[in-house]
Amino acid sequence: MFRPRDDSDWRNLIQQGRRIPNNADRCHVLSTLYGLMTGKVSMANESLLVEIEGLINNLSLQVETIEHYMHLTHCIRKVNKSKSKDYIRESNGCFTAK
Repeated sequence: MFRPRDDSDWRNLIQQGRRIPNNADRCHVLSTLYGLMTGKVSMANESLLVEIEGLINNLSLQVETIEHYMHLTHCIRKVNKSKSKDYIRESNGCFTAK
């Protein structure tokens, strides 16, 4: 079981996740990592959340965009409820925006 000693353990995992070549897989892994961080650590990594949003918005298929917003919502629902609600609205907007 992974037990982070400090923030550097999380940074190492995030760097490994960033090296995943497939954009959809990278989104999935980074979203999952963000959700596994404790609230204190994840709030200090808001830039990671912005990065994940950018990756999701660059996915080529609308269905992938929706799926990844829903996955991100699921991952962060306990850590950041307000952002989680924003992502639900964002994924719902994908149905009408295109």
